[in-house]
Amino acid sequence: TVRAPTGYYNEPVYFDNPRPGIEKVTVAQLEELVHAQTNLLRRLDYLELTERLSTPRLDALLSVIRSERERQALTADADLSLALAPPADETLNRPPPPVEEQRAILGRTFDYLQNAIPKLPDFYALRNTVRFEEPPGRYNEIWKMPHQDQTLHFATEEHATVLYRNGNEVVEKKQKLGKRRVAGARARDLETWGTFGPILAYVLTAAAKGPSSIAWKRWERGQDGDLAVFSYRAASTNSSPEITYCCLPEVLGTTLYRNRADDYGEFALNPDTGAIMRILINADLDQERDPDVPLIRSQIMVEYGPEELGGKTYICPQRSVEISRGRSERELHEWGMVFSLYSYFETMINDVTFGGYHKFGSEARILPGFEDTDETKPAAPPKKAH
Repeated sequence: TVRAPTGYYNEPVYFDNPRPGIEKVTVAQLEELVHAQTNLLRRLDYLELTERLSTPRLDALLSVIRSERERQALTADADLSLALAPPADETLNRPPPPVEEQRAILGRTFDYLQNAIPKLPDFYALRNTVRFEEPPGRYNEIWKMPHQDQTLHFATEEHATVLYRNGNEVVEKKQKLGKRRVAGARARDLETWGTFGPILAYVLTAAAKGPSSIAWKRWERGQDGDLAVFSYRAASTNSSPEITYCCLPEVLGTTLYRNRADDYGEFALNPDTGAIMRILINADLDQERDPDVPLIRSQIMVEYGPEELGGKTYICPQRSVEISRGRSERELHEWGMVFSLYSYFETMINDVTFGGYHKFGSEARILPGFEDTDETKPAAPPKKAH
């Protein structure tokens, strides 16, 4: 008697491979390419940055491109560079601060998380999400081979309202625009929660506990002043962010993959206030260590900036990028049966911007020295008739 889940067992161990025909360029070379406008879309589709393209420099390049398809390709290239080191002209040639000053900066950051984040008022913000995906596989492709076309294209756009009340983040009023999503195995979602505070508290708390670690990395130029950048590595705990993937081929493709992996990354701080201005989280996923893992890249980067709410300035999310690279699934029709099985790896990106911040509640203003005039005096009650 043999008891086993129904499935297809003659699958190879499929490892990811570098994309063929890729041109690697620096940020300066990319800027020259964009301004030259020569065969731009083709170059952007098969381009890989060797340095991080910051949001201000991305916005500057987008302003000189008119083609929407070229703008999308450039944005996807910039998103994929989020974990790279910045160009040399965005770093400062300053020695690291003494260990005591590093501890003081981190101390101000812990104070910021304990005091500033809990005091955020109830507000709502508008969130715009643009999804990039690889095109679906063709019927003539061999499922054991890499995808023939790995260029990233616009898939969908979603407008949503994010409510922040009593420290809780709620998303409502979603509206999807753009192309129709592909049904079936490829229609897996990519979503992140906790952008407005919990993600910051987790990283700082986890990185401060053993066997986790925090280390000085570099000085960077920020939009509003110099930034102190620290790297971190955090061991997995029950409070670590959970990575999910839907779904594994087993049990008719309904088994959800869950993993609380170790993670590592960096955060850029305002050294004077301790406010976190950018954070990067990489899940420690290794296909060499675990050949059957369905995800080999899971990253999120969040950038923060000043927003005025109710007459006061708070540090709130302005942009985030989420990247996932995981196994696709294909259906194999053999022997009168249908099997769900792994196929090539594919990349998905969410490029998210936040804006339209508004504080809940009403506001009133008292004007000093106000005197009643004939127009503002309340009307006298009518005289009673005798």
